[in-house]
Amino acid sequence: NVVRGVFETIDEDCRFVIRDDEGSVLTIAAGDVHFGAVASARV
Repeated sequence: NVVRGVFETIDEDCRFVIRDDEGSVLTIAAGDVHFGAVASARV
């Protein structure tokens, strides 16, 4: 699965808390994180 959203915080169990495009809040315990092309761009 691919989850797209905005990082909110890290919860008490050290999971990423993400708000998705529909406004739902999801917690992610493990997985690969990609910050997009802007984060990968060389200056």
